[in-house]
Amino acid sequence: MIFTPAAEKFIVRMLEELEQNPPPPFDQLSIEQYRTNLKPFLEFAAEPSDIEEKIQFIPVNKDHQIKIRIYCPEINLTLPTMVYFHGGGFVANLHCDYGLCSQIAKQSGWQVIFVDYRLAPEAPYPAAIEDAYFACKYLYEHADEFHIDRNNFVITGYSSGGNLAAHTVIQARGSREFTIKQQILISAAFDLSNSLKSHEEYAQQDILLVPGLINYLYRHYIPDNIDPRSPKLSPYWESDLSGLPKTTLIVAEYDRLRSDTECFHKRLLAADVSVSKTVLKNKIHAFIPAYKAFNDGENPIEFIVATLQSIV
Repeated sequence: MIFTPAAEKFIVRMLEELEQNPPPPFDQLSIEQYRTNLKPFLEFAAEPSDIEEKIQFIPVNKDHQIKIRIYCPEINLTLPTMVYFHGGGFVANLHCDYGLCSQIAKQSGWQVIFVDYRLAPEAPYPAAIEDAYFACKYLYEHADEFHIDRNNFVITGYSSGGNLAAHTVIQARGSREFTIKQQILISAAFDLSNSLKSHEEYAQQDILLVPGLINYLYRHYIPDNIDPRSPKLSPYWESDLSGLPKTTLIVAEYDRLRSDTECFHKRLLAADVSVSKTVLKNKIHAFIPAYKAFNDGENPIEFIVATLQSIV
């Protein structure tokens, strides 16, 4: 594995943080401690563009509303729209993707809407999936209010957010309550049983997303009475993947979740879904939140922008 100087700087910074403030064993690590330990990622987050960020709330019921952040390059114009679900292992919002969404909107001309879904353990499964689906349905139904082109409505997610995006698309296929033009799934968690090992030799080189951390995150999200292989949790184990919209899969070369993408790609092909897969070289799973460390070579923002611009 060959890292650029920027990537090496990021990894050294993260390892120094762990050395200076060593976390307790995972079975003793609180969620508050874990979320605090993620703060160094902010140093490497993508810088926002000059597009104004607009914060709104989607009403669910009298006790709950979903916060969204809107990045719109052309005010009061109906635009193709990408809904984005962040990563963070279902338990955290790293606050690193706002600049990413802003840059995608600026460079693509698409409106980008960031959904701040509920997090575990305060709100374990199925809260995040419910928020993801409800937010997309609400935005689609209120397209005029949000200046959304319903014919070009795309769902995107990274890591745990990719899991939510895939669930939303599968659920929408069945309900037919709204139409999704395409899904873009980035280093997504398709199998929460963590049993797919097709590219384990690459995954083992991901020095940050270690198995113990994955188990810790999933333990806080998954109820004890649900099998992690249940399609309710893991899109990979959905029995029928046919009829899904065009899909773009993006994954890092040395990604702990590389096997999830590789195996899901094979299942989509077998289901006759129009799907493409791109492996970004010399990157690890953290290449989205740590954008500044991994934007040399194959730039993820440029790749997502090119994907969006190819749609319209």
